[in-house]
Amino acid sequence: MSEINPKFQMNENGVLYLRCVKALHGHIEAAWLFYDNLNATIQEKFGFKQNKYDPCVYNKRTIDGAVTIRVHVDDLKISSRSKVHLDNVTK
Repeated sequence: MSEINPKFQMNENGVLYLRCVKALHGHIEAAWLFYDNLNATIQEKFGFKQNKYDPCVYNKRTIDGAVTIRVHVDDLKISSRSKVHLDNVTK
């Protein structure tokens, strides 16, 4: 890294410390950042409520039905009896 950019200098022990500005794949912090972002998006932007018995399930009730989002790692399964609700969530 020091050879690529002279701005980066190793200390006297030959160690180079860097600070990550974004999440780095594979680190536990990346998983938490992803979860926090996904959780906030589903609840705040889409108006879903997290299920109190299963935190991987989010529900939203409307006048004409309900929509459920199930989260497993980085996959989402969206279900509803109404195709209109499914289309609205996926958009």
